[in-house]
Amino acid sequence: MKRTKTYIGVMIIFTSIFTVFILFTKNYNVKAENTKIKISLDNQNITSLKDITDTMIIKKEAGFQAIGYSSDYKENGFTIHTDKFTGVDYSKVIHADQRSKVTFRYNSTIEHGAYRLVLILNDKRVVEIPADKSKFTYEIPKGDTVVALAGYKAHGKLTFQMKSAEGVKFTDDSEWDKEEAVTDTKDITSLKDITDKMILKKEAGFQAVGYSSNLTDNDFVISSGKFTGVDYSKVIHAKNKGKVTFKYHSTMDTASYKIVLV
Repeated sequence: MKRTKTYIGVMIIFTSIFTVFILFTKNYNVKAENTKIKISLDNQNITSLKDITDTMIIKKEAGFQAIGYSSDYKENGFTIHTDKFTGVDYSKVIHADQRSKVTFRYNSTIEHGAYRLVLILNDKRVVEIPADKSKFTYEIPKGDTVVALAGYKAHGKLTFQMKSAEGVKFTDDSEWDKEEAVTDTKDITSLKDITDKMILKKEAGFQAVGYSSNLTDNDFVISSGKFTGVDYSKVIHAKNKGKVTFKYHSTMDTASYKIVLV
């Protein structure tokens, strides 16, 4: 009996997105499972967490590669789940009206040595948040401070909370978010630049701001402030040939994205 795998890829260029995708089938030999495909890293020399330097974090040179990655953001904290993650996720930006003392509480099931949690100050200094502790207090400067998660083949759950004084809050409106990250392919200026050949060879790369995906058994939801490249969102495994119906809804401009089966 022949078994096949079909990949669902989502390509998007410079857009704010919200996509719901649901798989329906009466053929019980067909199922959806989390993707095991590898997304290219911007920097191919990452072989351990030590390879992700402070300079790479500040300059956004490490890239982002993930399997089963999702993030849930709340007013004063966030939770990240991942099956496998390599690179840097610039999770949150803290805005302070004045220099303020802030206390962070965090808990992680990610193995020590597989991740770093850091603060990026507005003078481009990196401050390590101790991974072997659950509480850290630091006096952040006036302006924007970035909370970043760096990982190498990290998997598990991270919960992060902030307790702060008045005038300190997480924000989605910062100059940091407006800075472009490095992409694998520099020549993508429109959706037409992402060819079928690039999709098959995983050459388009992945660049995102405020990107999260929630994968369940037969559907997924993707949200992003801005995304360019290809996300290989789901893998459908079929034991034999069968008819499948897809239902989907999106708030994206139809000229800025396409969904394909590979």
